[in-house]
Amino acid sequence: MVKLGPGDVSLDDGEQLLATSGEAHSGWEQTVQDVEAMARDRAADGFETLMLTSDDTTPKPPDAGQDEEWGLVYIVPSNQAEELQPFADRASFEETVVYQATSTGHAFIVTECLDLDKQLALFVAGTYRMQHAPPLVRAAIEHGKMFTHVKQLDGTLVRTIEHDDPEQFFPDPEQFYAYEV
Repeated sequence: MVKLGPGDVSLDDGEQLLATSGEAHSGWEQTVQDVEAMARDRAADGFETLMLTSDDTTPKPPDAGQDEEWGLVYIVPSNQAEELQPFADRASFEETVVYQATSTGHAFIVTECLDLDKQLALFVAGTYRMQHAPPLVRAAIEHGKMFTHVKQLDGTLVRTIEHDDPEQFFPDPEQFYAYEV
């Protein structure tokens, strides 16, 4: 959360992103359009698809809290959370494809989780500020894995998905390390 000043309201990263950067806003709009097109393409290929969008995404390193949870944490609306649970219960996501772009210090990401046998495709779209990512990038590369955590606004965990190829999420780690203070 970002505090604007004494007595002011707080904005989450997504709201701040939209309020402060026209280019970043445009990047998020493009990401949402892209994920919708990707889902349509998979559906045309016979896949059942589910699309989640989160403008409140946080790169969380292992030492960022008291629990062992680390990875990208996506906060989704309750209606999307309700759809995810039965969808993911039927799936074994054995393949991950990550699409991303960066602009003005923001990463725009779509993670596609696939169950090829059951023809299920989950798309998780989010955006975050790259300056918050370096500790997570290091941990993911060091551990050789990455996690996607989907949560509701109240913090309730809906689903965690493990990915075995962190390089898909961070193909150029130096790009993220450049934002370290």
